[in-house]
Amino acid sequence: MVRWVRWWRLEFDPAPRLLCSELDCGRYVETATALPGTVTSLTEPFAFEIDPAGLAQPQHNP
Repeated sequence: MVRWVRWWRLEFDPAPRLLCSELDCGRYVETATALPGTVTSLTEPFAFEIDPAGLAQPQHNP
């Protein structure tokens, strides 16, 4: 059985953001939220920086 210790959820509505959670006593607890326009540094499970604004594609109107 695989146990996911970390859970990342990427949401785009109303704006892109990354919600980071870790398993704690059988429940996921939010540990960080990366908001658009701000660089967020994470160290687990590996070190990296992210600005969720860079994940959204511009909307093209026909």
